[in-house]
Amino acid sequence: MKRDEAKRVVENFEFVKAFADGKRVQHKNDYDTWEDGSSLTFTDDPERYRIVEPKMRPYNDEEAVKLAAHHPLPMFQHVDGGVFSLTGYESAHFYIRNGLYSAARFLDSFTHYPSGEPCGVAERPEQCL
Repeated sequence: MKRDEAKRVVENFEFVKAFADGKRVQHKNDYDTWEDGSSLTFTDDPERYRIVEPKMRPYNDEEAVKLAAHHPLPMFQHVDGGVFSLTGYESAHFYIRNGLYSAARFLDSFTHYPSGEPCGVAERPEQCL
């Protein structure tokens, strides 16, 4: 690797890290279309790379009922740090020990405990672009 290529890799460090962490990184090809990277060198201009994060949507009624039924006492961590259990679900509202949350507010306020995964559903990749 030449020195100027090494400098470019340093400029692209956020993309290198995301790729190493298993995130979806895309590269703009010679035809100016985005494609998923599987063997990236990270020596292009930073503008030719992007990290594609899945967009999250709140659970719908069916998914929420399955979540409540699948785990007898699923645990969730609030953005403020407290850990709470789901005590019930009824018509698009989650009952948590510390209050009642709509599905959209639940997505914004909690993550699954202890995994830290979002409390929602990732949209299909082609819907994320």
